[in-house]
Amino acid sequence: MKPLLIFILAVCWSAARVTAEESLPTIRILPEDVVQASIEQFRGPSGTTNKFKVRWKYTEAGAKKMLTFWREHAGERVLEQVGNFESRPTISTAKPANWTEEGWLKSRTDKFFAVTEEEARKIVAGLKSK
Repeated sequence: MKPLLIFILAVCWSAARVTAEESLPTIRILPEDVVQASIEQFRGPSGTTNKFKVRWKYTEAGAKKMLTFWREHAGERVLEQVGNFESRPTISTAKPANWTEEGWLKSRTDKFFAVTEEEARKIVAGLKSK
């Protein structure tokens, strides 16, 4: 009886955890949100790590979409989806002290870093127009 109870509790905990993460505020970054020529994938520092970085520049509309999402969910746990890639839940935090929306709208850049090579490929595929 005890092993069955432990199994049932484990299944319920796992289901509750998945449901909680599914309800997190999520933004989907689409190819039309991104300047296609700006998408770049890099290996970590000096090429000596198995971690990768993908960076890009948003279109004007894509940048406004991201700013709206960041404002609406400041301080909350959020997810970002790009194609088949979903970020780990992160806290949408305040930007660095010298960061301003006006300044960011001039560069409109973003990135994922410390991702695996497979995750980097998924991100790039999700950002690129077909």
